[in-house]
Amino acid sequence: MERSWRRGAPLSGAVSIVLYFVGFALIGEVRGTTSPSPDRVVDLLEDGPVQILIGAYISLVSVPLLLWFVATLRSRILVAEAGTGRFATLAFGGGVLAVAGMSVGFASIGQAAFRAEDEAIDPQIATILYDLYRAMLSGPMPIGFAALIGASAIVSFRGDLFPSWLKWASVVIAVAAVSPLMSFAGFFGLGWVFVVSIWLTLAERTSSDSELFGEHRDGDDSRTG
Repeated sequence: MERSWRRGAPLSGAVSIVLYFVGFALIGEVRGTTSPSPDRVVDLLEDGPVQILIGAYISLVSVPLLLWFVATLRSRILVAEAGTGRFATLAFGGGVLAVAGMSVGFASIGQAAFRAEDEAIDPQIATILYDLYRAMLSGPMPIGFAALIGASAIVSFRGDLFPSWLKWASVVIAVAAVSPLMSFAGFFGLGWVFVVSIWLTLAERTSSDSELFGEHRDGDDSRTG
């Protein structure tokens, strides 16, 4: 049971990213500008408030799954770091910051949709809540991912955590997340979580199968002796 739990834990990251993008797609956005007028924001909210509420809910469900993945990755980094755990702590803190940004952002757009569905929403309130939603996903989320991914990359170069291609990809994404491209880098951070989640799951499965094979071989040797 414990082995199955350990093997499946990293997969929570991939599941959380799928839920995130499903919710994000349902929420939608005001297209054509990064600073839409209050009237355009109201139109978005009042055209499909129930759909936006469902999207916000699905995205919020992804949050605890992502946090579980971050905790799982922290334990892997701690083993690979084999030191004070400074980078493991940095990675976990970054993951918590990214998760907090997501939580505030999706809760904000959900509240805006709730008000729009219940009654006519004031354009200024709609704009504030929508801007907060966008700001959380383009500020704290990528910055948090930068810390998570950067710390993972550093430990990868110092120890045995990721393969070479994933080490360098992590460096590129971490740098992009603190560059002027940070508003787009958040999506690359989400993609990184998905890839690392799958890679860790496969690596854990291979490791568990090797251990199981070793146990059976030891048992056969003892019976033979």
